[in-house]
Parts: sequence; structure tokens; C-alpha cells
Amino acid sequence: MKIYKLIAVLILLPLGLNLIGAWQLQRSVENTERLVEIQADLAQARPYFERLARSPDALTRTMDIDGENITLKEALSRLHEAEQGLDFVVVLGSVTTWLARAVIALCLLAALVGGAGLAGLNWAAARARQSRERLLHTFSRVRRILPFVLVGHIVAMGAAVSAILCFEALGLWHVGRMSAGELKLIIVVLMLVAACLYSIWRMGKQLGVMLHMFEPTAMEVLGQQVTPEEAPVLWAYVRDLAERLGALSPDHIVLGITEGFYVTSSDVSLLPSDAVLKGRTLHVPILYLGLIDAAETSAVIGHELSHFAGEDTEYSLRFLPIYDGIGRSLGVIAENMVVSGWLQRTILRPAFMLGVYFMESFDHA
Repeated sequence: MKIYKLIAVLILLPLGLNLIGAWQLQRSVENTERLVEIQADLAQARPYFERLARSPDALTRTMDIDGENITLKEALSRLHEAEQGLDFVVVLGSVTTWLARAVIALCLLAALVGGAGLAGLNWAAARARQSRERLLHTFSRVRRILPFVLVGHIVAMGAAVSAILCFEALGLWHVGRMSAGELKLIIVVLMLVAACLYSIWRMGKQLGVMLHMFEPTAMEVLGQQVTPEEAPVLWAYVRDLAERLGALSPDHIVLGITEGFYVTSSDVSLLPSDAVLKGRTLHVPILYLGLIDAAETSAVIGHELSHFAGEDTEYSLRFLPIYDGIGRSLGVIAENMVVSGWLQRTILRPAFMLGVYFMESFDHA
């Protein structure tokens, strides 16, 4: 079901807007051609009116235009105004034609980027299932490229929507006096364009979040780091276990009270000290030490240290920290979406959906 939602958001929606762009292009081209024909007719009519204006009875002679009798001087004045108005509207027609073509190009680009992103993600997930080495290589590459795919898609879509609204606003302008209702409608549409452009500007502040959304986030742990100088017996005990197992010794030991035994290669942010630990960390729960005997403690810690031994070493040191960190990053983005306004939610939702799909694809690998 999620893949269908992603297809709808990343591919079908841009293609739907592309149809609007094609419709706008047809309207703009037809309207511009009609205006150019009228412009040519007026250019041909001008010499005739100028000859009449030079005739002896020019001051008294009148003409019937749309049921109204007007003098030749007034007719020439109206002709001049019509030509000036047409010149401006023809220029607007060229602008709207360019805008319609921009909509088509931007929407096709967005659909292409979205389709390529999904296809590439599925290919990468399938490739990652072949071996751990390919899993590490593919996962690292995808997490670097995918944010730029998302940002490119969102920027293209935002620009396309702005171009669509701007086209409709300019398309309301016509030759002759504009009514109050028409002017108000143009103002309303231009306000929508301004709101869309403002959204794109606000989106610029979110680009940094999206570009770093797949960067690993430090793991928060409530506990206290103990150094070899502070707990020499504990460190000697752990190092002896690691040596017997042929495993790498931890770089840090943290005494905690809220979680069980575990090891991690992720960056660890200690609370409440806010100290950040990098490298291999062993977490030892103080409360558990009073509940299990020495043999059980050795078995549990030995099991955890075994993740730093043999073929698991590179996997534990390189893949798991990034994978866990990205999962925490997505959690932070989800929390921000809950408390953010509709604009930020709309901007971040496609990125968040694809991020979740990215993680789920590599779950199977």
C-alpha cells in the first residue's frame, strides 16, 4: 500500500499537473495566434483611417462603430489605444506560453525524479540482499543520494504550482477596461501565487532538514561513563572477556539504570551530562548487577561483545550505527511534523514517506 501512495505522490501527481500545463499551453498558443491576427488587421486598417482623417470633410464625418457614431479623430484615438493594448497583451501571451512550457518541463522533471528515485531504491534494496558487503555499500550510497532526490522533486513541484497559478492570473488580463470584479479576481490569484512563492521560500528553511534527514542521530542514553581509572576492575574484567572471545574491546563503558545490557557503535549522547561518545560502547545496567550472579553476568556481557567479533564486526561497526541513527532521525522528523503547521507537514510528508519506505526496504535485506 505504501508503494502505491509513493507512486501517487511522486509520479502520478506531477503527471496530473503536467496535463494542466499542456492544456494551458494550448489555450495560450491559440489566444496568442488570435491576438496576432487582430493586431495585423488593425495595422492594415490604420492607413485607411489616416487617409480618411486627411480628407476635406474629416472634421464633420462620423463613423458607426458597434452602434455608436464617433468622429474620425476619436476613431483614430481608439485604434491607437487598441494597438497599444494589444501589444501589451501579446507580450503577456508570450509570457504565459513560456509559463505553460515551464509547467510541463517541471512536472515531467518531478515525475522523472520521483520514478527514478523509487526504481533506484527498489534496485538498491534487491542488490543489498545479495551480501553484507553489498548491503553496507548500497545503504551508504543511497542515504547520501536520496535526500537530493527528494529536495529536487519538491522544488520542481513547488515551482510548477507557482507557474500554474501565475499563468491563470496573467490570463485574466485582456484588452480594454478591466472591471472591478476582474481586477479583484486577478489580485486574489496573485495573492495565491505570492503564498505559493512564500511556501517555496519557507521550504528553503526545511531543505537543510531534508538533506540531513538520513544522517545518523546520536543515541540518547541516561547514564554515566566510567573510565579505566575510575573502574579498573570492571574494565579489566570486560577486556579479558573480549580477549577470550576474540572480540574488539569497547571504547567506552556506560553505567545506566533504565535499560539492559547492550553494545552499540552508534554515537551516544549521555544524559544529563550531554557528553557525546564515539566508537564502541558497552552499556551495563547497575540494577541488573544485583540480580544476577557472576557467571550470568559474564554470559550476558560475552554475548554482547560477540557482536564485535568475526564477520559481525564490520556489520556492527558500519551498518548498524547508521541504520539506527537514521531510524532515530525519522522519529525526530515525525515528532516535528506533529507539532508543525500544515505547510511544513505538506513539505516533509513525501520525504518522510520515502524515508520510511527506504528503511523498510533495507529491513528485508
